[in-house]
Amino acid sequence: MELPKCDTNDDVLQLVRESGRDYEVIATTVYGLELLCVRAGGAKEPPILITAGSHAGEPAGVQAALSLMDSLETDHAVYIVPMRDPFAWGGFGRCLGLALGQEVTIENHDGAEKCLADRGTVVYREAESSLVISLVGDLIFASVRPPQDPSTRVVLEQRLRKLMSDDPTLALLLIGMRACWPCNETEVEGCGDFDRAFSSFVTPQGVMADLNRQFSFAYPPTEVSCMRDLVDSLRPGLILDLHEGFGSQFYAFADLGEEPDEAVEIGSAILGSVLDGENHLYRLSHLVTVFPEIGERLTEPVPGLMVGAIEDPGQGASFGTYCHRYGPCFTLESGMYKPLAARVEQIVAGSTAAISTFEKRYRA
Repeated sequence: MELPKCDTNDDVLQLVRESGRDYEVIATTVYGLELLCVRAGGAKEPPILITAGSHAGEPAGVQAALSLMDSLETDHAVYIVPMRDPFAWGGFGRCLGLALGQEVTIENHDGAEKCLADRGTVVYREAESSLVISLVGDLIFASVRPPQDPSTRVVLEQRLRKLMSDDPTLALLLIGMRACWPCNETEVEGCGDFDRAFSSFVTPQGVMADLNRQFSFAYPPTEVSCMRDLVDSLRPGLILDLHEGFGSQFYAFADLGEEPDEAVEIGSAILGSVLDGENHLYRLSHLVTVFPEIGERLTEPVPGLMVGAIEDPGQGASFGTYCHRYGPCFTLESGMYKPLAARVEQIVAGSTAAISTFEKRYRA
């Protein structure tokens, strides 16, 4: 699969324009960056909603959404939001440059730490490690060198969350602010350490919450509120949220809606379209070791399909948990240690299988 150039949100916008599809700007976020919703498919109800890019360090989901924009064939109306975090998508150096009002190039962690120290106001530094937290403009930037074990990219997010809990004074200082840090996926094609960034917010409860959470909050960030408004206006019968997960194995999360049997059938179709056996699946038993607070709330009705609501008082409800009031919502997770094109192909195949299975219910 040949993938188009897609380094910044401007590239995403250009690809959408070149597609000839109708689209609208559903929100304008930090630094004037636009969130787009593209219209595809036919006119049949209920509509299908496809989203990607709430975690910018998961590029296969974004590329898959853009591929589906061009290739998907269905009679149902389809709405595609290919990039839910246009700020972090441009990479850590570009995020710093936007905050500073000038171009910034970050090539290594020495440079990242120096930039945060010289160009921002350092509010926290761990002498025994490389962790630096700095205020740059009205944003928080953090940097830490990736661990030798690359099995999880959530190390910094987890550390920041614990730090907020342990240091209420720091949490109070940072409440309501956007935080940004390097993707730190050194060996992952399409990411690297700095080619993508990760952005999150410190919630009123002093908890770090990303853009795939906060859907139950009264006043969430624009990137969250616009998606909530879109879902409420469309009332989609099927929602596909395109992500990437750990290792090289595929799996999916599901919020089942009011008809769990149909949802499990769709989930089974997703998994069956991309796999040739259970040994290629990321299992709930694996997830619990990384996210015990999430994994313990889920069930696994078929191998690789993690089912249940994801909500935390400090982080709010997940996108999938919010959406399931209208129909089943699936979060597709392709293992990010595969080549980028292979990851995109898996997500496209899983999405196509989900839609094909969903369509059967509405055939005359």
